Amino acid sequence: MEKAKDAIKKGNVYYPLGADGKKSETALKGDFNELDGIVTSKDQISCPMADPDEGKDINVLFDKNLTTYFHTTWHGGEHAWDAHHFFNLKLDNPVNSIIVKWGERLVGNANSGAPKSVVLWGAKDESALTKGKAQKKDETGAPIEGQYDYDAWKKDGWVPLTTGKFDFSTKMLTAEGTENGRKVGFATLAFNEEYKYLRLEIVDRMNNSQSGFVYANELRVYKGEYDKFNSPNAGIPADVMQALKDVIKTAEAELDKKAASEATIEKFKAAYEKFRANYPDATRVTEVSNIIKGRLEKAQEEEGLGYYQTGAKEALKTAHDKALAEFKAITDVKAPTLEQINNIVAQLNAALTTFESKLRVPGNGIYIIQSESGNKKVYHNVLSVRNSSTTSNDQVCVAGRQPSATVAGEFEDTPDRKQHLEYFWQVERWTAATPSAMSSTVSTSLATIRSKNAL
Repeated sequence: MEKAKDAIKKGNVYYPLGADGKKSETALKGDFNELDGIVTSKDQISCPMADPDEGKDINVLFDKNLTTYFHTTWHGGEHAWDAHHFFNLKLDNPVNSIIVKWGERLVGNANSGAPKSVVLWGAKDESALTKGKAQKKDETGAPIEGQYDYDAWKKDGWVPLTTGKFDFSTKMLTAEGTENGRKVGFATLAFNEEYKYLRLEIVDRMNNSQSGFVYANELRVYKGEYDKFNSPNAGIPADVMQALKDVIKTAEAELDKKAASEATIEKFKAAYEKFRANYPDATRVTEVSNIIKGRLEKAQEEEGLGYYQTGAKEALKTAHDKALAEFKAITDVKAPTLEQINNIVAQLNAALTTFESKLRVPGNGIYIIQSESGNKKVYHNVLSVRNSSTTSNDQVCVAGRQPSATVAGEFEDTPDRKQHLEYFWQVERWTAATPSAMSSTVSTSLATIRSKNAL
C-alpha cells in the first residue's frame, strides 16, 4: 500500500509561484539572487534549537550572501536538543503545498548538515509555534531534573501533513552565475488541507545520519502550484485515481483496527493494477534504452556463429538515438502521455527485434559444440551429456580431449571422439517471445532425449 501512496505522490508535479502568483522562472535555479517566496525574514521563521554561536541570527538565511550561514545547535549541556531539529514557518496566508529551497554552506562538510528526509507538520493556532520539549515527570507528577520529552510538541496542537525528501542535484551558482562547488536542494511538500503555521522536522541528513544539527547558507520557501500539464497523474482517468484513493482509505482504516479483510486486499490489488496500467511511466523508455545500450556495448560483429552481421550495431544505434530524440522533444515541452510512451517503447523494441534477427545462429541440424578457447587445456573440448552409474541424473560435462601421447604439455583429440553419441547435439532454432530478450537455440543431446539445454 505504501508503494501505491508513493506512486500517487510522485505522479503529482508542483511548480513554485512568484510574488505575482505566476510560475517563478528563477526559483528553481541554483542561485539565491532573489529574495522571493512566502518566507522572507526572521519574523516568519524560528528555530528553538539555534546554535548559541553559529545560529545567533537566523536572518542570514535571507541575506543573499553565500559566505554566511545558520547552524542549529551542536553543543551539549543546556543547549542540547536530543531529537530531530525543526524550523517553524509562520505564513501570511494558508497553503496546501510548499517548495523548500535549501543552500549548502560553503565551509566544512556540506552533506553532514544538509537535510534529506523531512516531515511537515501543521497547526491551526499560532500558539503551537511555541510548543517544544517538556520536562518529564515522575509517578507523583513532580518534574525530573534534567530529563525532557523532546517530542512533546507532537501531541500539543500539531498534526503530521506529509513527508518528503530533498534532492540536492542542482549546482549552486554565485551572484555572477559561476559554480562554487556546492549544491542546492529542493523538496516539494503537498498536503490536503490548507495551513498557515508549519513545522519542518528534519529526520535525517544527506550523509545518512539521524538528524542532529543542520545548517544552510540560504533558504527560500515558495507556495507550490499543481502542474496539470506536467503531472503524470493528470493523464490518469479520474475514476481510476479515485477508486485507488478510496480503497487506500478503506484499507488504512482496517489496518488501524488490525482487521484487514481479504475482500479489501483484492480490491486494492485490482485498483492499483488499473492505476499502473494507466500511469504514463517514462522510466519504461529508460529501461528499454538501457537494454539497447548493453547490447551495443557487448555485441560483436564478425562472420562466425554467435556474432552479429556487419552493420547491425550501427542500425540499432541510429534507431535508438532517433527514438530518444523524439522522446526528448516531447518531454522538453510537457510530461509525455501514456500513448506517447507506448509509441517510443514500441519503436525501441522494434529496433531491438531487428537487431536480434541479425545474430548469426546455427540452422537446424546435428552439431558438435566445441570450445575455441585459447587455453590449450580446453581448446576443442566438446559439450557432452552423460549418465553417471551412481545417479539417475544426466550430467553436462566437457570431453573429447586428452594429453598428447607424443608431445609433453600438449593435448589432442581422443581417438573415439566421433563415436560418442553424447558428443552430438540436435539444434533447433528458437525465437524468444519478448523482443528485449535475445533469440537462442534449443539443443538436444542424441544420447538422451531427457536433456534440453538453452544455449
